[in-house]
Amino acid sequence: MNCTRIFYSKNINHLVLKDEDMANFVDDALQRHAFNDWGNVVPADKQNNDLAIYTGDRIFSLYHLPIKYKDNSFGKLGERELSIMVISDPTNKKGVREKISVLFPSEY
Repeated sequence: MNCTRIFYSKNINHLVLKDEDMANFVDDALQRHAFNDWGNVVPADKQNNDLAIYTGDRIFSLYHLPIKYKDNSFGKLGERELSIMVISDPTNKKGVREKISVLFPSEY
């Protein structure tokens, strides 16, 4: 998957900078996403992602947070988050996915 930039939401960026375990988790999620492992998405989203590899449509992955973070308040309004989302934008006219975003579901 060609991509020129990865963007973290404000909350993800803050956590990655202060918590090495979170940084490793996000890095692993990005690696899984790059290798077409969509994580914990429902079957219909998996099928859409598999097709989007060829059509250039948006790709959406979901990865559950490690148990270490089960009692968090990471959400946009301080709510508990259970996972992170990794979203690849659709391809441009050259067939390149220019942007991948990493965020919490409450930030979508």
